[in-house]
Amino acid sequence: MMHNSLNLIEILDNNIYKYEELVNFNKKEFEEYKNLLACFNETNSSKSYSNEAKGEALENLVAFLISKTNIFEIYKNIHTTSNEIDLFVKFNRYGKVLLSYGLVDGLFSNYVCECKNTNNKINVTWIGKFITLTRMGNFNFGLMFSYHGLTGENTWNYAFGLTRKIFLKENTLIIDINYNDLLKISTQKNLLDIINEKVINIKHDIDLTQYLTEHPNTKYIK
Repeated sequence: MMHNSLNLIEILDNNIYKYEELVNFNKKEFEEYKNLLACFNETNSSKSYSNEAKGEALENLVAFLISKTNIFEIYKNIHTTSNEIDLFVKFNRYGKVLLSYGLVDGLFSNYVCECKNTNNKINVTWIGKFITLTRMGNFNFGLMFSYHGLTGENTWNYAFGLTRKIFLKENTLIIDINYNDLLKISTQKNLLDIINEKVINIKHDIDLTQYLTEHPNTKYIK
């Protein structure tokens, strides 16, 4: 019995290791991500760049970030009967295998992403529009990427408060990914780690920020 238990632990450890190797950046990918992140920061920190350039920098960064988890298929600028979806994302064959092993959440099976380039924080109006988009496409999960994040961060008011209320009312999760989160990905966590922590925050009103630990990629920037 003990022998079988040890074998099971070894199998689980091996699967988790393979999962982490799959979804984390390798050294080359990490350097490319840092360059894309620097470009995104530069375009949003200077008035000399057009809104088109800022939007392109964000979309390039997001597409790279999601694709390099290696478990998703990405479809850009998908048209519905009444809207356009910036990014539609679903599991590829690797993602489906990880799901079968319980290593990723079924929440990621298919979802939508909005890349919103604004000079200020995303307000209630934009979140309301994104929620409408998820409703019409029958999605219960969406990522809102922006530079400044949402108004009313970690409160029950404004844009962030609306994401909490819509989850309680309709079980729809809208997760904000902003520049500070993208910066953490370059030093501490991968995208799925960041999303999972934010999901817990929305679902249970628990902030896990203080428990962030150093990510293996940190060694590449020292």
